[in-house]
Amino acid sequence: SPSTETEINVQLGEMTLKRQAMRMLEKEVAAHHDFVAVFGEPNAQARHQCAEVKRSEHRLWVRLLGTRHDVQIWTPDSRPPRARRAAMLSSAPWVASILEPLQAQVPLLRRLSENGKGLSLIEVQGDHALCSTTDEESGTLKEVIIMRVPPSAHIFNVVEHGRRWLRCLEYSSDAALCLGELVRGPLSVNPKPQPHWQVGDADVPYTPKASLLLTRSLTKDEPVQTFVPERFLRGLLPEALVAAYDFWQRPDGSLVGELRSADGKAEGDDGAPPPP
Repeated sequence: SPSTETEINVQLGEMTLKRQAMRMLEKEVAAHHDFVAVFGEPNAQARHQCAEVKRSEHRLWVRLLGTRHDVQIWTPDSRPPRARRAAMLSSAPWVASILEPLQAQVPLLRRLSENGKGLSLIEVQGDHALCSTTDEESGTLKEVIIMRVPPSAHIFNVVEHGRRWLRCLEYSSDAALCLGELVRGPLSVNPKPQPHWQVGDADVPYTPKASLLLTRSLTKDEPVQTFVPERFLRGLLPEALVAAYDFWQRPDGSLVGELRSADGKAEGDDGAPPPP
């Protein structure tokens, strides 16, 4: 078929994609947590079949046969993210007033204050601000979302995933004011200005590692959508949405949410392999 670049040998019962033979998807890929989030737990009796689309030095791209999904496996990327245009923190005094009391509880902020480096101001609005810094001990880029009323700070690691830079929530100065639910890291009570829970560890380092990227093409006319794992949405969207929906991102940055069914898969997802 010229339009799909798929060839079927009826006599031999073989299918090829761009002259690449069909094969079973590796068990390690099917067991990857991001793959499981979309397709469910692997089934030894009904494994996915795939064909290679493209192979390069840092990426293996395969197409899942009988579905609308592709899988891209990327090698670790040790390159730092591009620096963003920033301003001095002094240009927004209210941001500094919120961060100052946190220095006693957050070693990362205390170190920044002691070495005089501080945070860079990326963006400021009336009720929130975005700051960034690089932790000199680990080399990890950190972004801090600061809310003005009620005052709170939420610290994210900026991590690479499929050659894109995404945020991963690591610390919140007030668990009750954080959109996401942190399930790891220490939990402690901060008595000031009134008792509240702070959770997480702002010093968690980021280590580059291989990543698995899932994309889908629902129709010929719609753009390709990329699956966004929930760890990259926690703290940015309400936890109730992150826990109940699978999110896919369009090229323009907008998100499409699909309600998960009782088995954890998105309703209407027919991406499971056919029965044997």
